[in-house]
Amino acid sequence: MTNEELFLLKKIFQDDLGIKNIFFIDPSAGEADNILLTSDRTPNKKGAEELGFEIIPFELGNLEDETEVLIIFGSYLSEIFSLSDIRAYFDRVPDIFLFTPHRSELDSMVGIMFPTAMTPEKGGSLTNVDGKVQKFSPVLEVPGDGKAEWKILAELGSKLNINLNYYEELLSLEEIFRQMQKEIPFLRNK
Repeated sequence: MTNEELFLLKKIFQDDLGIKNIFFIDPSAGEADNILLTSDRTPNKKGAEELGFEIIPFELGNLEDETEVLIIFGSYLSEIFSLSDIRAYFDRVPDIFLFTPHRSELDSMVGIMFPTAMTPEKGGSLTNVDGKVQKFSPVLEVPGDGKAEWKILAELGSKLNINLNYYEELLSLEEIFRQMQKEIPFLRNK
């Protein structure tokens, strides 16, 4: 997810709704090439840390019996855990939402799936491992009904009526980034 999407995710779910349990499901580590690739294959992990997320690795056991809603961004879950284990834990959760650009085995296990854009189909910014914020623009059109997560989250924020005036102002990536610069010291001079 981009910095803008992570910012909205944190703002809506942690700050406004008070949800404490936000976990990150990351791809497995790979081999570093000492040129471009690090062993950490998690895109924008540094951005998530700078935006104030505590990076807590996810285990299926984290789904407590009282978990009422599970919101999943991406499909890494099915790459890390077996489908039978996922299904056993998902059976405990009444409402599950999946935001993903790809169809996967998870589709049949969730209540609602939101088709999202892949990175080349959306704009935003990412923070590299050295802390450099890099902005990018879409190079492809989003197929079908897919949308960038930031658009879905901004709309969700305004429809929840939790901080209506705040979210109604966030209509573009530029407006979201300006708001991030006001609130996140790390981004002030970026």
